Amino acid sequence: MWLLGVCVVDLRPLQLSDELTEFSYHAEVAGLHYRVQSTNSGVVLMFGGYSHKLPELLQRVVDKLAKPDLLAERFAIQRDNLKRGYSNFFKEQPYQHAVYLASMLLEFRRHHILDYLKVVRCSPPPFLVLC
Repeated sequence: MWLLGVCVVDLRPLQLSDELTEFSYHAEVAGLHYRVQSTNSGVVLMFGGYSHKLPELLQRVVDKLAKPDLLAERFAIQRDNLKRGYSNFFKEQPYQHAVYLASMLLEFRRHHILDYLKVVRCSPPPFLVLC
């Protein structure tokens, strides 16, 4: 179950970026930017830029995190993107594989990329329950 949660946390920034595409374009034109990144301990939100509209961007991102619009076709696309990202790990340089395996040995509660890939390949309903 913990592994499924990790995959959902990895999927959420992809979905958020997709949901906020139109709004974030206007924010970027105004010199604002945001980033949502999944980590081993949760999700990190980063905001930047100089504008009085920064609180509005923050509010919009947090609202979408709290109440996502889970459209089935967009969810399937983002799930495929996550699956592709996990699969592309095996095409990386050998030294990156060594760094990854070393981090697996040193970090608490870390699974191998193949475990994540198995979870993402399963049918969508478990993902939709947790999102």
